[in-house]
Amino acid sequence: DELEKNRRLVSDVGFNLGKYIYILDAFEDMKKDSIKGSFNPFNIELNINSIEDYEGFLKSQDLDEFIRNVDRKLAMIMSRVSISLDNLKISNNLGIIENIVYSGVCMNFGRLVFKMKEVEDEQ
Repeated sequence: DELEKNRRLVSDVGFNLGKYIYILDAFEDMKKDSIKGSFNPFNIELNINSIEDYEGFLKSQDLDEFIRNVDRKLAMIMSRVSISLDNLKISNNLGIIENIVYSGVCMNFGRLVFKMKEVEDEQ
């Protein structure tokens, strides 16, 4: 049934955008969470337990590999979003939706990487 297919596709878009935003937020909050001792999946994965650990990580050889891995995860998630959107065959407001999803959401990671690297260069 077409309606059920569309519901599933819209659900997939929402789920994957939520996943993308969660990962992006965790990436952005790494420093803040290392200071506060708050939960952050990346800090746990990288064994960052303090601001000193975080600052050490910024200077480490592992930073670029970590950024590449996060970028790959985000790219895979966005490919799922793209497939679901394509299968929805949206015609109304498609330009607006694509602008939000592809330009707005995707550009945020590049901005955050630049910000992280900028801090690294200052140290």
